[in-house]
Amino acid sequence: MSEDVREMMPQGIAINDDDEFSSPEELVRHREVLDAKFQLLDKLVKTKRHKLGKVSDFSYNDGMLVQKLYVARPVTKIFSSDDVLLVDRNQILEVTDSYILVKDTEIKDTAEEPVGAAVPA
Repeated sequence: MSEDVREMMPQGIAINDDDEFSSPEELVRHREVLDAKFQLLDKLVKTKRHKLGKVSDFSYNDGMLVQKLYVARPVTKIFSSDDVLLVDRNQILEVTDSYILVKDTEIKDTAEEPVGAAVPA
C-alpha cells in the first residue's frame, strides 16, 4: 500500500518493512495484469500518423501513477534538435502490448504552442 512507502528516490522506493510485500499468489485480483508481463521501457510511442520513438524513461507522481513519458527519437531523427520528447499522461490515448498511442499535435507557430503538445526534454 502507498502508506507503507517511506521514501521515493531515484534509485528506487524505500518501504517500512519487507513483510509488507505481497507475493504474486496473494494478488488474485491482479493476476491478469501480472501475467501480461507489461514493460513500459522500449515501448513504441506513436500518433495516428507518425512513429515518435520508444519510451526511454518515465516519471510518476506520489500516487505511483505514470505522469510523464520520455520518448527517445529514432536514429533517423536523432540529429534534429529534439532527440527526446516529453509526453504528459493527458496526451495518451491508448496503451496496448505493442505500442502507446498519443494525441497527434501540430505545432503551427513555435511562439504559440497548443496546450498538450509533445514538448522536447
